[in-house]
Amino acid sequence: MTLRCEKAQALCQKDQAAIFEAQKLMLEDQEFIDRIQESIGQDKRTAVYAVLQTSEFYADMFLGMDDELMRSKSADIRDVSSLLVRCLSQGKADKKLLAPGIVVADYLLPGDLVEMGRENLLGLVVRHGSPSSHLAVLATGMNLPMVVCPDLDIEPALEGKTLAMDGGEGLLFIEPDSSTQTLLKEKAQELIYRKQVLASTGEELCYQGRRIELLANVGSIEDIRQAIQAGCDGIGLFRTELSFLGRQELPDEDELVEYYSQCLELMPDRPLVFRTLDIGSDKQIQGLSLPQEANPALGCRGIRFCFAHTDLFKTQLRALLRAAVKGRPALMFPMITSVEEVAHIKALLREAADELKQAGLPYRDHLPLGLMIETPAAVVLARELAREVSFLSIGSNDLAQYTLAADRENEALADRFNDRHPAVMKMIALTVEAARQEGVALSLCGELARDTQALPQLLETGLTRLSVSPSRLEAVKAKIRQLCKQ
Repeated sequence: MTLRCEKAQALCQKDQAAIFEAQKLMLEDQEFIDRIQESIGQDKRTAVYAVLQTSEFYADMFLGMDDELMRSKSADIRDVSSLLVRCLSQGKADKKLLAPGIVVADYLLPGDLVEMGRENLLGLVVRHGSPSSHLAVLATGMNLPMVVCPDLDIEPALEGKTLAMDGGEGLLFIEPDSSTQTLLKEKAQELIYRKQVLASTGEELCYQGRRIELLANVGSIEDIRQAIQAGCDGIGLFRTELSFLGRQELPDEDELVEYYSQCLELMPDRPLVFRTLDIGSDKQIQGLSLPQEANPALGCRGIRFCFAHTDLFKTQLRALLRAAVKGRPALMFPMITSVEEVAHIKALLREAADELKQAGLPYRDHLPLGLMIETPAAVVLARELAREVSFLSIGSNDLAQYTLAADRENEALADRFNDRHPAVMKMIALTVEAARQEGVALSLCGELARDTQALPQLLETGLTRLSVSPSRLEAVKAKIRQLCKQ
């Protein structure tokens, strides 16, 4: 793994190569090791089988999550697994291209890309992947175009055929004609020029006289580093549940303090919003044995889960208050539907602060508090909710799901789940107006915030803060600059 880290650092920037530093930490994770050893010692499995079985357990857990960023982490687990299995089998990797070409594959892991190297590699085409995956982040760092083509039939021989790519639009051309080739070359030159301009300017993003802030959605320290490298204005959403998932034992308060402190030390001069546990029966925590629910989206999740598990919630609150001495974080609470819930949150925060005071532990009290606007109920009550806190954040994924009564995980309803639906856009506009009237900050996170086609309509509502995955920051910045010139 050390050699792989060194190769990655030679191919791209340090923060992008940090993907493999994170993978290295996985190999040192005691719970990961214990599960493998238990499979070997108690279940009498071979080492290779134990590694594969353990890796699939964690990979499946991440794949079952709602958030695309969290799902993409399953690739890191499988990457580590493939390296372990190769070492156990004494296999060797020889994946370098002998001639310039585009690699077309069903699936690629970040380690596969590093072992190919940059020489002769012109681009990547994969059937399975996402723009926020670590493979995509690494490809960006290596200045490689990457296209995800889920419907591509790679059975017919593509060897020897002329392929062309438009990484920006996500398009693959097989045997393109001369006019298409000319157009793509012109676009490539334009992209090079645009990147040079963006790199040389430090002006603020503005739209119709309003400053636009671009924040990042993250789930780990590694994600924060990527967001900083991409030039974010801060962290608009830190998904704290990740540090609770995939463990045999829950993290204790001291461990959480250390983890949150490390996050804050990376962002001393920029905002960092910690969203408290957003857990439900679809995101299982080892040791809690959450009951399965027929419809987890409408069940005991978000703040409902936290109220049902007060001891766990207060442990997290105490850890956040203690870590706050390292910076100035904000706290945000998911799935709020009433003012009474906000009052209960504030009461639990006071209890947590009193407990820290009695224990003589340093902490910072009176942190900025925010609420997720994810349901029609929260939109209707947006003004009342805004009076209770410092900021609001629209979770467009869930807001669309609940507004349209369409489960976003149900493939049969894919044509009905449209986060640009007029009803959803009106919900957003109503929330923007409520925040303006009450004088509180408002951001938009979720997949809609990264949709460059939706940006004109979103900015017209008066939104001034968008929070997107680190891999989408550059594209959203470029689109806003384009809109400013129109």
